[in-house]
Amino acid sequence: MEIQTTGAPPKALEDQLVGTSKRVPAAETFFASSLSARRLMRHCLSLMLVGLLAGATAAKTQQGDRRVADLVQAGKVRVGLFPSFFYSKNQATGELQGVGIELARALAARLGVELLLVEQSGPAETVECLKSGACDVAYLGISASRAVEVDFSPPYLQGDFTYLVPPGSPFRQIADADKPGVRIGVVRNHTMDFALRGKLRHAAFVYADTPDASFELLRAGHVTALAGIRPGLLTYSAALPGSQVLQDCYGSNVLAMAVPKGRAGWLGYISQFIADSKASGLVHQALTQTGTRGIQVASLHSSIERSQHRVIASEHACSEWGSQNRSNHAAGSPL
Repeated sequence: MEIQTTGAPPKALEDQLVGTSKRVPAAETFFASSLSARRLMRHCLSLMLVGLLAGATAAKTQQGDRRVADLVQAGKVRVGLFPSFFYSKNQATGELQGVGIELARALAARLGVELLLVEQSGPAETVECLKSGACDVAYLGISASRAVEVDFSPPYLQGDFTYLVPPGSPFRQIADADKPGVRIGVVRNHTMDFALRGKLRHAAFVYADTPDASFELLRAGHVTALAGIRPGLLTYSAALPGSQVLQDCYGSNVLAMAVPKGRAGWLGYISQFIADSKASGLVHQALTQTGTRGIQVASLHSSIERSQHRVIASEHACSEWGSQNRSNHAAGSPL
């Protein structure tokens, strides 16, 4: 409808218009405020819609991935792990924390399921956890013997095995410690143990069941040196003033995620997760946030076959990376 104005309005109408004009600012404010509110509402609804669509897309992506459909349907992923430098327990809260925990959380978030951490006493028990179906995925060092029982993803971390010696020790190299009467503490059936077997001619092994128990052997003077992976030994060294992590090494450990045999779909999904986590910087970020030293992110181009070959060979020699960088890490420099 068009409104036409012809001539001057009558007095009453003029008064009404004047009165109306006096109320215009309040009206404009009201309508402007209402307009802003409506725009804000539309904006919020748009954001909500985007969020819902993103969530739906993510859910559709995971539900549509047949490789892990059973995990998504179960609503949880059970990650097996055992005491190592990979994680620790907050004594005050009991919460688990560390590189392994951060990666496990990222995996669960990617799947869109609940994370259940299944602690085991050691690597052998972790392998059995996978074989029995009590664990869906687990953290393990790659070895030829374990590859017969479980399947490994491409590697994501690599570190060297070396010795921690107590204050006043005359040993400066690993070869110095291979003498009669020398006792080397090591955790039984860990990769650090397998890599050292056959290399000692004179020194004797003293076994412990866990890394912490092996460190107590050194602190109490029951062993002459402690064998282990560099990041773990650096942590222990900080708790034993005057102790030293030797610069050379007797082998290296390549870490991967493992799944039960026969789970090709899971293996493909986990392998892609590892590749994406390395490429995005997630693994490096987890190392930095947790202050983990003495270990590096495995090469982006490593294949599972090459990594297994390297680990089998590393039972007799240090990694190329370790030979080039061990002095920095022995001194405790962060990665």
